[in-house]
Amino acid sequence: MNTIDIQEETITQEPTLPPQRLPMDTLKNARRSLARIIAAYYRGAIDERKFKMMVYGMNVLLGYLKEVETEELEQRVAELEKHLALSQEKKYA
Repeated sequence: MNTIDIQEETITQEPTLPPQRLPMDTLKNARRSLARIIAAYYRGAIDERKFKMMVYGMNVLLGYLKEVETEELEQRVAELEKHLALSQEKKYA
């Protein structure tokens, strides 16, 4: 297994760029973007330091998006339960 001198790498090579398109507006898109970042790292297109920073940021974002999605689902369930309770009250009134 070859090892790379970090100093030599930064002097002789231009910095690598992450994948150009990383949509993160929905949970599904953010997960796909995270998969693209991981694939780019395995291809060697992203160095380890940048990869770790990007993955940390993506994990924070994914956690936030999951919370938003959970809140939306809880609101929908509450509305359905309220509607069901009202329809049962009308039925027995």
